[in-house]
Amino acid sequence: MPARLRATLEANSAGRTLFVSRHPVAPCLMAYDRLFHEELPDFLLRLAEEEGQDKDRKPTQSELARAAGVSDELPFDGSGRFVLPPFMRRTGKIETKALFVGALDIVEIWNPEIALTADCVPAATREVAEFLLEGGK
Repeated sequence: MPARLRATLEANSAGRTLFVSRHPVAPCLMAYDRLFHEELPDFLLRLAEEEGQDKDRKPTQSELARAAGVSDELPFDGSGRFVLPPFMRRTGKIETKALFVGALDIVEIWNPEIALTADCVPAATREVAEFLLEGGK
């Protein structure tokens, strides 16, 4: 994980750990600290409202859990390296390269080929994905 993104995770976590789960809307994974993990239900409610779901109806715990999917708590070292479990790699379609994108309270983890074609990805992020696929670091 890039240093600029790792610093925030370290500051907000007890120890060097992060959580990784499927992003509830975008075709990528998301990584976040313990503080955000505790706020995840509120995040999912905000997403539901942004997606135009009924604001008067609150999602059930079961619906929130399905939206969050499976999450893993993972240790990372001082260089930001961590091992993404096989299930998460499959869920995020992460193959040989991964693109890390800071997105407010979370870090999105993309397969750069998917980031090139996903409608929800801004042009600047697509440029970074293209650079990564061309061999850039």
